[in-house]
Amino acid sequence: MKRLAVIFGMVVALVGFMTLAANAAPMLSGDISFGSFGVYTLQGSSTPLDLGNNTGFNFSVGTNAVVSTGTGDFATFGPPVLTGVHFDSFSFNPTLANVITPDTELWTFTAGGNTYSLLMLTGTIHAGRSSTNVEIEGTAILEGVPGFAPTSGTFIFEASSTRTALSFDSNAGVPAVPEPATLLLLGAGLTGLGLIRSRRKKA
Repeated sequence: MKRLAVIFGMVVALVGFMTLAANAAPMLSGDISFGSFGVYTLQGSSTPLDLGNNTGFNFSVGTNAVVSTGTGDFATFGPPVLTGVHFDSFSFNPTLANVITPDTELWTFTAGGNTYSLLMLTGTIHAGRSSTNVEIEGTAILEGVPGFAPTSGTFIFEASSTRTALSFDSNAGVPAVPEPATLLLLGAGLTGLGLIRSRRKKA
């Protein structure tokens, strides 16, 4: 009777978990990249075009980039559709392990009646920074889309300079989320392993 009660408790817990997974808001998945056409200046740089020692970027007001490619949930945002994007000005501290202040917004855009915003959480400066190139990569969260849960992912921001101009591009990716059926199979497998282990101990 005790064993039956334990098994029943596991089944109830498993059904409850499956119900929560089925009712949870879905998460976005895919990759998205941007190309710039706006103007920006450097923060903290002694030379206007020197990316070797700047500590931030000041972007132009309004739309300053477009979606260049997209996959998954972002597949319809790229060419031939011109989806305008606004990159926010931001600062970073190259002396810290995490150069980004958490929850700093990197970009936002509206497509299909929804507004997508990427908040940077962590960031590191890629090795090989020079006066003509700097790359920051880290973790981020995509939020603000009705019907979807805030989704964790990664981002890369890269800026390059020439003698007369600055350009930048960026991409972000969010992982695919397991379907409820996959979670159910995983839970059932773990439950079965637990029962087998319990029987072996009693034997």
